[in-house]
Amino acid sequence: MKTFKLKNVLLIFLLLTGALLAQPSAPGEARPLSGDVVKIYFFLIVLATVINRIVEYIKSLLEWIWPKIALLRKLGDAIWDRVKDYLDHLQIVYQETVAREQIMKFLVALSVHTLGIAVGIYLCVTFGLGVVDKLGIRHINPTLNAVISGVAAGLGIDAVHSIFRLAEEKRKFRKWFGELSEGKQDS
Repeated sequence: MKTFKLKNVLLIFLLLTGALLAQPSAPGEARPLSGDVVKIYFFLIVLATVINRIVEYIKSLLEWIWPKIALLRKLGDAIWDRVKDYLDHLQIVYQETVAREQIMKFLVALSVHTLGIAVGIYLCVTFGLGVVDKLGIRHINPTLNAVISGVAAGLGIDAVHSIFRLAEEKRKFRKWFGELSEGKQDS
């Protein structure tokens, strides 16, 4: 059974977002960033920053409270037992205390990232905050628009920067390709 790591899922999300931003246009047509897009960018940055700060406090609380709540301890123990059985089955040598601590850190981080994405989606869907349509993508469902915007905001500032970097690179590529097709080449 093949499993996906969180960074692979994020990469797939960013690639899909880049594909969504890749709207067809005439060769050489390079739209400058409009004021609306800049406003959207800063809005998403602020929303992602707020969600990030909230999630950081929750992460600290979760790291402190995890050993004190029986349900969370049992969940951690059950996951550790499965991981330990798998490592033993693969005959991998490991230090049990270090590996167990890393698994617990991973569980906290996974919980926090999931919470951040959920909060981002909740805020964007509740308040109808969709930004994808403002980036030039036409005929997008408003709920899907809000969900994509919420996921971007929930993933944090780096994801927002990546989305807008992809849009800017697409714009530059269109301009460059248009110049090549018209015979204008820079040396």
